[in-house]
Amino acid sequence: MNDTIKYYVGEFVRNLTYSIYTFGTKSRLGKCIESLFAKVMSLNGLSYYPIVSVQKYMEDTNNVTIKTIVDNRVGFEGNVVYDDEEYKPELKPQKLLNIRLQIYNDVCVTGNSDMIVDTKRACIINDACYNIAPEVLFIDGLLYRDKKNVGVLRSNMRHFDETIECGIMINGKFSQNYYHTITENLIRLLVVNELDISNEVPLLVDEKVRLVPSMSRILNILNIKSKPVIYLQPTKTYCVKQLYYVDHINKLVPHIKGINTQKSGIVAFDRSYMTNLRDILLDHISNKKTPKRIFLTRKNTNHRNYNENEVFSVLAPFGFEQVAPEEYSFEEQMALFHNAEWIVGGSGAAFTNLIFCSKGCNVVIFRSIRNKNTSPLFSTLAYFNEVKIIYYLPTQSGSSTSIHSDYEIDTTLFGEYIKAHI
Repeated sequence: MNDTIKYYVGEFVRNLTYSIYTFGTKSRLGKCIESLFAKVMSLNGLSYYPIVSVQKYMEDTNNVTIKTIVDNRVGFEGNVVYDDEEYKPELKPQKLLNIRLQIYNDVCVTGNSDMIVDTKRACIINDACYNIAPEVLFIDGLLYRDKKNVGVLRSNMRHFDETIECGIMINGKFSQNYYHTITENLIRLLVVNELDISNEVPLLVDEKVRLVPSMSRILNILNIKSKPVIYLQPTKTYCVKQLYYVDHINKLVPHIKGINTQKSGIVAFDRSYMTNLRDILLDHISNKKTPKRIFLTRKNTNHRNYNENEVFSVLAPFGFEQVAPEEYSFEEQMALFHNAEWIVGGSGAAFTNLIFCSKGCNVVIFRSIRNKNTSPLFSTLAYFNEVKIIYYLPTQSGSSTSIHSDYEIDTTLFGEYIKAHI
């Protein structure tokens, strides 16, 4: 099934589920039809529940206790500067929500997901997708589709695979992605380490973290109290008798429906926590000598391909060396970026390592989409370290809407750009 068909099937399920769920609240007949529909969905491995915020869940039940850990927070969102613009970096302050410790009883979770599901009270607890803006699409490993606070899940949730007595939820969406694992999930250990929770209570971490050496190493460094770890698989549902949940530190929008949509305030990083994360991890940096000018290869990926060899031929005479970060240990990856004066490459999770760059470093990132709308996920991190970061638009692209499409860089024009700036 191609992506277009998947999209329309998903939209059909989304709209049908919302209509039948709403109809079921209006009459006995509607309730009967909804009950039958729920059974059909279950046979297809799906289920649906209303989505509620943490505050609403607390008001409606006595199944959660909440303690505010950090309040009155301010985060920052950077702008994005392109190759044909004057370089004027900006960090705009954005209000961030309080960080709270939430303790739930008898709820279900799964790997690669931010969803907390209370099957007894038939609801999904999640602030990020409650009353979500219409232009934003929430993507999650468990949440299949949502519409007006009704969420369709990729599991029938009528049973769970395993029971966990207690655990601290560090798992979350996009666990396969280095960027999200660091800036959304594992960073919460900085808060957990300060909480008075018994060291016998295990961390609930995505299975992918165990399988990727760099992620596993970060977990080991940040788990300073050596808490036991339970790795959650995305294909299993876990009932947790007592679940500790810490709010996300940074605000990262899951997805914008229209690539041409411009909306500020959807990304915000807590600078103090990001600085703390950087300092803790850099204490473990490798002393390996690394090149000052690096070109990041994407040869090991199956998307966002471009004329990489031709681009590198432009850079090689200027002393650039081609590197694949995934071939380095995590400590060596930090050294690569910390020691670099110039970094060039196609947009991808490897640029998460901008966290470790030094003041004055120059960064050029290629991207497939030729318009000038993109979220400042990398530029904000760069600005924190006074790193100059430019987005270089392609000459040709396989798509005007997909960040994963192939593209081509005009090497003559790029060569002129490099000569003028290096």
